[in-house]
Amino acid sequence: MKKLIAVLAALMMLFSLSAYAEEEFRVEDVYEGVWVDFTDDHFQMYVPAEWPVMEITEQLREYGMYYAAVSPDGACSVSVSWYAQDAVMDIAALEAEITAVHPDAAVIDVGYAETVCYVDLQEDALCFAMADTTDPGMYVFSFTPASDENMQLLASVMMTSLRPLEQQ
Repeated sequence: MKKLIAVLAALMMLFSLSAYAEEEFRVEDVYEGVWVDFTDDHFQMYVPAEWPVMEITEQLREYGMYYAAVSPDGACSVSVSWYAQDAVMDIAALEAEITAVHPDAAVIDVGYAETVCYVDLQEDALCFAMADTTDPGMYVFSFTPASDENMQLLASVMMTSLRPLEQQ
């Protein structure tokens, strides 16, 4: 429990610092990556270039996952899922829903949007839930393993990289 609180506190500090230095911070200067376009969702995320995109099985797709990438050694991964909700939710409603299951969840502004950050101890995943402001649902960005401090840092940079999809 103490480690979970420490992880969330550290992430909140990192996001605060990146927001403070918004004009100076360029995610492209942190690691070599590629911008992944989530066209239907109207946003982009900067993912390490050497992380291959994984094929999403029908079972995972039914669970809501529609994007996944893994580090070359297979030790770390990121996935993006979408879950239907009864209605479009604001951040307060999303926080209430998630804290019912993960009491230590916290709202963190990643620049592009406010998210609810929590650690799924069972899956060893650092998760960021973001309300879908168009359709009744939420996006969940999951980073594993949450117990790896380097992955925590990379997750914070990847989440900070979220931005609206540039119209072509």
